[in-house]
Amino acid sequence: MPVPRRQWRRERRLRRRRQFQPAGVSRPHRSRRQPIQGTGADPTQPTPDPNQLPTRKREQIAVELSRRVRRSVRLRGDGNRCVWQPVRRVGRRADAPGGREFRTPPAGRARREPVLSPRPETQGTLSPSKTGVVARRPLSQLRGTPAMKRIVLLLSIGLLAGRALALSLPDLAGTWLFSALESNGSAVNDDNILSAEMEIRGDTYTFHAGDNTAKGTVKLDASHTPAWLDLVETEGQNVGNTVTGIAERAGAGWRYAASLGGGSRPEKFSSEGEGVFLAVYKKKAVVAKPLRGLLITGGCCHDYPGQIAILTNGISQRANVVWDVVMDPGATGTQHRISVYETRDWAAKYDVVVHNECFADEKDAEWLERIVKPHRDGVPAVVIHCAMHCYRAPTNEWFRFVGLTSRGHGSHFDYAMTNVAPRHPIMLGFPATWHTPKEELYNITSIEPSATPLATGWSPETKKAEVNVWVNTYGKTRVFGTTVGHYNNTMREPIYLDLVGRGLLWACGKLSEDGKPAPGYEGKP
Repeated sequence: MPVPRRQWRRERRLRRRRQFQPAGVSRPHRSRRQPIQGTGADPTQPTPDPNQLPTRKREQIAVELSRRVRRSVRLRGDGNRCVWQPVRRVGRRADAPGGREFRTPPAGRARREPVLSPRPETQGTLSPSKTGVVARRPLSQLRGTPAMKRIVLLLSIGLLAGRALALSLPDLAGTWLFSALESNGSAVNDDNILSAEMEIRGDTYTFHAGDNTAKGTVKLDASHTPAWLDLVETEGQNVGNTVTGIAERAGAGWRYAASLGGGSRPEKFSSEGEGVFLAVYKKKAVVAKPLRGLLITGGCCHDYPGQIAILTNGISQRANVVWDVVMDPGATGTQHRISVYETRDWAAKYDVVVHNECFADEKDAEWLERIVKPHRDGVPAVVIHCAMHCYRAPTNEWFRFVGLTSRGHGSHFDYAMTNVAPRHPIMLGFPATWHTPKEELYNITSIEPSATPLATGWSPETKKAEVNVWVNTYGKTRVFGTTVGHYNNTMREPIYLDLVGRGLLWACGKLSEDGKPAPGYEGKP
């Protein structure tokens, strides 16, 4: 027999009430509920028109109704009219944060106390209620609550602060100067002492103060907070002397509180006490001598005069390089002997040589040996685009130098370059995929065992991924190469110049493992 609709609704309300009502808890009878001021629930007060109430009052009534009737009341309106719209009721556990107060039910109904305590073995937190009853809540019930969020936030702040101040031996590497120095509770103003330098490499240190030099070992124990740092002198006037102290980060440098002469280790960063000093160290600015680069360019088929400015200016903005440029007048064909190669020690005064030339029909083996010998002996090199098609002597020594063999290319089109070595320092700043402008993709026939591919480009003509960025080891030197760079529009791309700049620094050994220039070798925008 079908259930009447009214009875079905009443049973549904009871089911929902039991769903959100904790076991052993009785809901207060509506006769025990307190009237809400201003809602007309009190017979002595007139029932106001909601639309005549101020906006703030309507919001207060909505909140109070939501709390007392245990329904969410949504106030909707356009400023002139408002509508009280009840939505689905949300139950709340008695032992949840901000638990409700239970009132005495009317006479004739059995009083049932709420179950507020978990099992005795459950660990939890104590929270006082309005009735004076202490409710013990397990930590699992605090998940997602404001109290738990505050606890997690405080713990995270403490953990991050501890990590931010913690030191490690790599953090101490470098040359350090005194930023401030105190001894026995007073500042030290002696210029001879303040001008001293301490250089730390690995677990050793060297201290220079005027004509005096001391060397020793560094012992860092980061398991303590702050870290314990001891300096044991092995060379100098006080061999065997140990300076014990504590250290932590201080801005861009670090500070060190220590006791001289075998005293006890300080417990705080203070210079108070006999034989105790407090030093704040700052890193000595590295003034590096610019790399001296030689750009050799010229040949057929490209705008080499325009590429001179693009390469020299673009790389100098990313690396500390000063340039000499060699482009012989009239060198616009496929066969020409660059004048600079006539001297056997032509590369002696340069830190790096960039080959951006295109002389495919210059095939003399003896002339080729003049070119590659300085590189084999240790002069770093960068080879760009058509340099891969140069100097095709029968010895193939040029291909061993650049790292691969290419004797042709396909049609001109834009293509996607794929970063195949994302962990290499050169490729750390290169995207996973870069769509080039209209370019010329070289066909690679072989790769030297000493070469490592860094990026490839898909050729729809050869139906394979052609290597277009790589590094090579040739004799005692490093070589960075790319076949990208036919058009000036490609060379002007910041991604391309960043790539070539990092490749040049890597070839010179001036690129850090994080893909950034070594200190002192940053460019000048």
